[in-house]
Amino acid sequence: MVEHCHILLVTFPGQRHINPTLQFAKRLVQMGAKVTFFTSLSAIRRMLKSPSPLIQAITFAPFCDGYDNGWTSAGDVQLYISSLRTSGSEALKNLIMANEKGGHSIKHIVYTTLVTWAGKTETIELPVPGLPLLSPGDLPSLMLSSSPVVYNFALPIFREHFELLDRAGTKQKVSKLQMEEIAKGLIKTHKPFLWVIRAAENGEKLEDRLSCKQKLEKQAMIVQRFCHILQ
Repeated sequence: MVEHCHILLVTFPGQRHINPTLQFAKRLVQMGAKVTFFTSLSAIRRMLKSPSPLIQAITFAPFCDGYDNGWTSAGDVQLYISSLRTSGSEALKNLIMANEKGGHSIKHIVYTTLVTWAGKTETIELPVPGLPLLSPGDLPSLMLSSSPVVYNFALPIFREHFELLDRAGTKQKVSKLQMEEIAKGLIKTHKPFLWVIRAAENGEKLEDRLSCKQKLEKQAMIVQRFCHILQ
């Protein structure tokens, strides 16, 4: 499925986001995928200081976020996040269109948590149903009131991330081929897991379509819906 597939990776230009995304990009290249890595110019400059054969196989697509020498804590973080979103969104749209016209259509976009604008197509307000209230211990430390004011930008971004997850979980339909690939990948982990698979609109159990259903049932518990753990 990955071989010859064009995948676009979009990452926040912070070191803790760049490193795991870059390792993921290298793994995709090893699997035969064409990878385009999209982030700010300053971040790509840092990455290219240590070239390797796998890095050379990645197509880097930098964009100017207004901070070509990198952002520092002395700057206004809200202004930086706003500039990153505005410049990044426009550059991303142009990149996708250019690849489409050039015959190198992007099949999948993978983005990190602080650049939710990469997957955002419209602005709507949605609740997150079925989840209990989170306690402070459930949140990343940068979202707590005790964290430095420089991290104030994080909460709205995480809210957008939950909105996108909810939208994908309620509206996105997965094809039979995609379910087969997911199932086979989970089976290969040799670990027990829980898989929530909603029934089709006609009531059909979608897991019944899987060719590996018997192996799946030995390793997994498949449920059709979640409920609060205390109910």
